[in-house]
Amino acid sequence: MQTIQEKSPVIYYAHLDVADTVIAVAQSPSRIDGPQLVEVDSLREELLGQRYDREASAAAGQPVFVHAPVAPAAAPRHISVGAFFDRFGPAKWGILADATPTVAAVVKDASVRKYIDLDSPDLPAGIALLQQAGHEVDVQAIITAPVQEGERP
Repeated sequence: MQTIQEKSPVIYYAHLDVADTVIAVAQSPSRIDGPQLVEVDSLREELLGQRYDREASAAAGQPVFVHAPVAPAAAPRHISVGAFFDRFGPAKWGILADATPTVAAVVKDASVRKYIDLDSPDLPAGIALLQQAGHEVDVQAIITAPVQEGERP
């Protein structure tokens, strides 16, 4: 005798990370309990990257997901080579004219680049070499001053 098997229900879950952001949506043939699982009505891939709002969900009596705010990427702090040397103020001319090997190497290293990355971890060391050679420069003013529109490469 042939029996008709009852189809087991499929349960869908949004998997959350520690910040309650949906990192996966999956299905299961049985109920799973866990603080980082939220039952949803279907395989809703559009939930990926959204944040589960626990407070709004409790008030609404159903899962509420919101789009997580996207922090704008920081603009690269790149300036032209000329603008970089201009940041040295009056000391620029002495640095460019200094033929000592260390200073000449720093000038040449900067000069062969398409731009200067003010966030490069090597930059403070290069400027320190100029200071060690006797050039009075303000490292922080050169590196941390905001990039002006005319300085961009």
